[in-house]
Amino acid sequence: LELGGVRLERVDAGGPGLTENDASLVLRVTWGRTAILLPGDLEEAGEAAALAAGRPLRADLVKVPHHGSRRSSTAPFARAVSPAFAVASVGAGNRYGFPHTEAVARWRAAGAAWRQTDGGALRFVSDGDRLREVPACDALDVLALRREGRR
Repeated sequence: LELGGVRLERVDAGGPGLTENDASLVLRVTWGRTAILLPGDLEEAGEAAALAAGRPLRADLVKVPHHGSRRSSTAPFARAVSPAFAVASVGAGNRYGFPHTEAVARWRAAGAAWRQTDGGALRFVSDGDRLREVPACDALDVLALRREGRR
């Protein structure tokens, strides 16, 4: 699916024999030369299936699969994605202890700057050539939004 220069591509392997988490829909969103990977709740088997499917996984930003559980974010998957930013969607003090240190270490070893949402909102912008992190509070600042349009 492509709309206004933004392309949504399904890159999961799907198929029988996968758990509900491993059968998550995985989307790769591209705009120009920038890409974001949204791998749902994939764990080891789903990540391995996605790798075996041979679809493009490289992204500038990844929403870390399964909130950074120790059963997700395998080293081969992290290396294939090779993001500049790895973002874990986690609640403060969550009962699962997400993200797990093993998952964080694997993303950092793949070269990603680690970010997580338990400290508040995160915001990234792209001009189609590069992706950068900006203060989330600027989303409410009309002048900041206008300045971003000039960069």
